Amino acid sequence: MSFSRWLAHPRKPRLARQEEGGHLFSGSPLCYPRQVREVSFYRTKAGHCPVEEFLDALSGKQAQKVVWVLRLIEELETVPSQYLKKLVGTEDLWEVRAQHGGDAFRLIGFFDGRRLLVLTSGFAKKTEKTPRQEIALAEKRQQDYRSRRHEHE
Repeated sequence: MSFSRWLAHPRKPRLARQEEGGHLFSGSPLCYPRQVREVSFYRTKAGHCPVEEFLDALSGKQAQKVVWVLRLIEELETVPSQYLKKLVGTEDLWEVRAQHGGDAFRLIGFFDGRRLLVLTSGFAKKTEKTPRQEIALAEKRQQDYRSRRHEHE
């Protein structure tokens, strides 16, 4: 997914390092970091996207930090639990964790297969535990997503 909408400076491709004797070959191909996972945002049947609305409501720097974490999730083979953690007490919900200054932000989602992480909602974390209503909302959206996906198969 392209997150450039929330970035002040969207990522630019970099030259692949093909060194020989300390010199970079001219005409090196452009490359992007390898994508291990794909992050997607849940949309309601009417096209409403709660995660986009959450990101739009954040300050520029806050949104950039959240997007930075989403890119880590897409690119790292093993994501540290400070950024992605399974929610205890749920069957298969995961929590994306971002922090900016003293503010903590969470996005909740689930995996559709091994590579696709579908995020259903986002919120500013104010308490130690993830609010039960946020978990219930994510479970409801997960059921909606799966039922609509099966309709199209």
